[in-house]
Amino acid sequence: MSKHKHTSRKKKVIRNVVCTVFSFLMMVCLMILFAFFALQFGLFNRDTTLSQINASGYYTNVYEELTSNLHTIAASKDLPEDIFDEVITEKRVYINGKQYIENSLKNKDTKLSLTDIEKELKQTLENYYQEQGLSLDDTVTNDVKSTVSAVSSEYSRMTRFQFVNYVRQYKQALNAVFRWLVPVAAVLALLLMVLLLTVVKYRHRGIRFIAISFFAAGGSFLILPLCALLGRWYEKALVKPEYYSQFLNDYIASGLSSFLYVGIFGMIVGVGLLFLVRMVKNRLK
Repeated sequence: MSKHKHTSRKKKVIRNVVCTVFSFLMMVCLMILFAFFALQFGLFNRDTTLSQINASGYYTNVYEELTSNLHTIAASKDLPEDIFDEVITEKRVYINGKQYIENSLKNKDTKLSLTDIEKELKQTLENYYQEQGLSLDDTVTNDVKSTVSAVSSEYSRMTRFQFVNYVRQYKQALNAVFRWLVPVAAVLALLLMVLLLTVVKYRHRGIRFIAISFFAAGGSFLILPLCALLGRWYEKALVKPEYYSQFLNDYIASGLSSFLYVGIFGMIVGVGLLFLVRMVKNRLK
């Protein structure tokens, strides 16, 4: 009898160890799936990125900085500061900047067409020189060309939001990994669920191990993002200009929030399964 109890206890210990290993592996699979969804609905979500850019007033700030830079170019050429203001408008900056960002996020060609802008700049400068009583000789024509080139180059630089290219590159790199990792993790998670429900003697014990997996995976997604949001570590990075830094802070906070939501979801599922365990146990009594 004692030997039978010893054997039974040994089997129970082995079964618990196996279930613990399965539960841990399932937690890892769930974390992979949670990370995928958190990134797709957060940092890598096109609509989220665009809304954060709009909310930060990015286009207006770019226009103001660009205008200041163009005034400097005009002053260096002995031109009126506001000579480019009618050509380089806030509406134009907004349209071209948004077009660049959307094309980049959609993996489309991001090259801006500057033909119309350069034509208008050339016409504006020629009109100005003619109003000053100067003929459009080779010297003036060359000066017009160099000024148009400098302005269009600055305009192109300022309206290209390089950050979205980094987002696109990281998204492509991670998606290449997730493309095979997510299906594998999903299949393994389901397989481990089935094993946890069949290995144990009573089904509610298997459900408890599954609940622990969800709870642990969800909790792990809460700790670091929550600490980062409360401590605001990401705001300590010195990035210039200030409006760019503000956008990054808001963007990172939004991305961390998506991890929080996924973590909360995982913990809710875990708690729900624990309630299910209690219900099943009560029925067995």
